[in-house]
Amino acid sequence: MKLKEISPKSLKKVLDTELSTLHLRCHQLYGKTKEFSEDDIVKIHVWILNEMRYRGVGYLIRDNELDRRSKPLLRKEERTLMIEMKPNNRVAWSRG
Repeated sequence: MKLKEISPKSLKKVLDTELSTLHLRCHQLYGKTKEFSEDDIVKIHVWILNEMRYRGVGYLIRDNELDRRSKPLLRKEERTLMIEMKPNNRVAWSRG
């Protein structure tokens, strides 16, 4: 699936592995493409994370601008269960 085809409804039809790939693709493209604005990538990233959480697909939240901008837009239950990778490479649970 291409990023321009993503919507909350279309994400319900993709496999878990494709969700993970799309999540990675958002991080790869954020701030590096003219095809999408940064706001568009944040919106798509949030949709992907919400669907991953709904399905119970794990993901890491790193200390980068895309994750910082996305975190406040996630539904509360997603914010409380994210795993964060700290600069010292230790994993910590985020409590919202």
